[in-house]
Amino acid sequence: MKSIKIYGLPVIVSERYRIVLDKNIRSLYNIKKNDDVLMNITQGFLCVSPYDQSPYVGEKKNITIGRFNIPAAWASSNHIKIGDYVYLIATDIGIIVCPKNFELLCIGGIQP
Repeated sequence: MKSIKIYGLPVIVSERYRIVLDKNIRSLYNIKKNDDVLMNITQGFLCVSPYDQSPYVGEKKNITIGRFNIPAAWASSNHIKIGDYVYLIATDIGIIVCPKNFELLCIGGIQP
């Protein structure tokens, strides 16, 4: 197998660059509906992880009723407008928020 394109869960970007972090994805990280999270911007995407359990350094943000505000500057630099969508991807480092024009590839196949 050469490579696999990875798509996440599409979520709409609403007013104030707000997205809803899916309940099922949040539950993988024990992130509650109203909670603090750690946000990092790395390699063109956002990473959101639990604030109290993360070994990473980043910016403390909060989630209200499952909603999360993505940084306007990050949205602008990735050509994201209100009404567009971004992808949520669950990873071992946290929830990755990818712009719709960002491609993730798995090279080398999948391990069982």
